[in-house]
Amino acid sequence: EFNNSDLDASLLFLEKHLSTTIMVGQPLSWVTIQYMVAEVQYGGRITDDLDRELFVTYAARWLCDEIFKPTFAFNAYQSEYNY
Repeated sequence: EFNNSDLDASLLFLEKHLSTTIMVGQPLSWVTIQYMVAEVQYGGRITDDLDRELFVTYAARWLCDEIFKPTFAFNAYQSEYNY
């Protein structure tokens, strides 16, 4: 079960990682961010292997440089219907 402390831990890690990499002039390590969020902070609570694989896939898709591009979409699925 996920709770606010999981979110707080992830946000604290992200804040520290971002500030540290900026201070030393290094690029962000998206692999590190993906691992820490998807495998360590949240992944430890996922018991099903396929669920964990799906969560890691989402992290790889959503935690990357692509999210800063204007064309990025969290869901690029084009519906066949116009609601």
